[in-house]
Amino acid sequence: MKNDNYLLFYIFLTVRFLFLSIPVYSFQQTITDTTLTENANTTTTGPLLAKVGGKKIYLDEFYRRAEYTIRPAYCKGNTTSDKMIILNSLIAEKLIALEYENDEKFAADPVINNYLRGRREQAMRQVLFLNEGWEKAEIEKEDLQKAFRAAGRTYRVKFFTAKKHAEVDTIENSLRERYTFEQIFTYFTGSEIPETREIDFHSNELPLIQQTLFRDTLSRNQMVGPLAIDDTTFLYMKIDGWEDEVTLSPQHINDRYETVKQVMREWKADEIYDQFIAGVMREKKLEFNTRIFLQLAKVLAPAYLRSEQEKKEMFLKGAFGKENEIPGLDNFAGDIEKLRPLDLFKIDNEIWTVQDFENYISIHPLVFRKKKIANNEFALQLRLAVVDMLQDKYLAEEAYKKGLDKDNRVIQYQNMFRDANAGLYGKYKFLESFDKKNKNVFAVINDFLNPYIDTLQKKYSEVIEINVEEFNKIKLTGIDMFAVQENVPYPIIVPGFPQLTTDRHLDYGSKMNKQNKD
Repeated sequence: MKNDNYLLFYIFLTVRFLFLSIPVYSFQQTITDTTLTENANTTTTGPLLAKVGGKKIYLDEFYRRAEYTIRPAYCKGNTTSDKMIILNSLIAEKLIALEYENDEKFAADPVINNYLRGRREQAMRQVLFLNEGWEKAEIEKEDLQKAFRAAGRTYRVKFFTAKKHAEVDTIENSLRERYTFEQIFTYFTGSEIPETREIDFHSNELPLIQQTLFRDTLSRNQMVGPLAIDDTTFLYMKIDGWEDEVTLSPQHINDRYETVKQVMREWKADEIYDQFIAGVMREKKLEFNTRIFLQLAKVLAPAYLRSEQEKKEMFLKGAFGKENEIPGLDNFAGDIEKLRPLDLFKIDNEIWTVQDFENYISIHPLVFRKKKIANNEFALQLRLAVVDMLQDKYLAEEAYKKGLDKDNRVIQYQNMFRDANAGLYGKYKFLESFDKKNKNVFAVINDFLNPYIDTLQKKYSEVIEINVEEFNKIKLTGIDMFAVQENVPYPIIVPGFPQLTTDRHLDYGSKMNKQNKD
């Protein structure tokens, strides 16, 4: 997305434990930090950078708030002044949170409380994945060697998809009768030339495709399939050939080995965790009230079948704190009112009304498996989104049973969002009494917020400690990035940057002593 002042990168992070370890997929480049995934049971979140009363700012939070959202122009670089402004802004957010987090209106706001609960439970599920999947994933040496050999290949692959089980049966019968891939393709599509795609180990393909191609070495002209891409799509592939990268330096060999080992562990962890999920859900039966469900689907469809441009605009408004990240059902009050008291489904002998469903998606927004949904398939995709929502609900309950709401990483993650919301609430509460007409953001900060933050720095100076040693080590990229995580209720990784102060000095608080750095 081009802007007059910057180039905005959308970075899609697909690993469940993103907020603990940051594999970033941006164009063709991969950056992996496995510090916490290699010791998933740790109760720390990295070095402590600052303390503001009982509130803490860890080094990893500083980096994420600075690097994975858009910084304003007045602190976009990597100079000492830029880093001072960033730290002062994060501290200012904590200071305003101290002032306003117990405000009755803020503390009792159901939208904020549901949002924070949803954030907490999403984090808990990610730690649950670490404990029940990642930590238990072990890769056999022989499997690693097979994948290593395949990882140097760039496959030339032809694709063919079937949309119905009946089509799959026909294809399987045709293959047994020795019809070729091309003949079958022509029969179903009327075209003589199947699409050929080049895929390497780092391609942004579906995990199932990547695993099929690179877990073992395949043969030329080999047919692969059917692969169940989703509930209605089955994929067949033909391996036309490949190019193999064989000239490798010792460093390149080592880098490839470590990358393959990491990716294979993720694949294995997914498999183990899927088995864990199956155990949690094994005896739970879901029954929909079809008539009411279809009525609800008709009411909801216009909101979820928006154009890509509309979805992008809504998403960006949420990303920069202008609106909720995910819309609830508020816009349908009139249409949905008559449905609210009616039974929507029953699961595990518990009946959910439409009102119950509406209440819960304010905690866990719906996540659709398909990004582009046709009108005639919305009801099916809504049904699948409800299934996934309920699965997440039971996984969160499992995480509570295991005490993961007390995990320090989860607490810090939740506190980051709570303080950000309290800081935003307090900011606008404070500014209510000022005339901001014809003032831009910078002028509002300079005229009103800078003096206010100065008073808070003085007021709380005795309870502010800064780890100067760690602060002096910080290096930033200066590249604008906006990072999101796919296939989760709350995709935005960190709160928007707190535009609260342009203060370039640390003339308050005290230097953190060694004991408090632990």
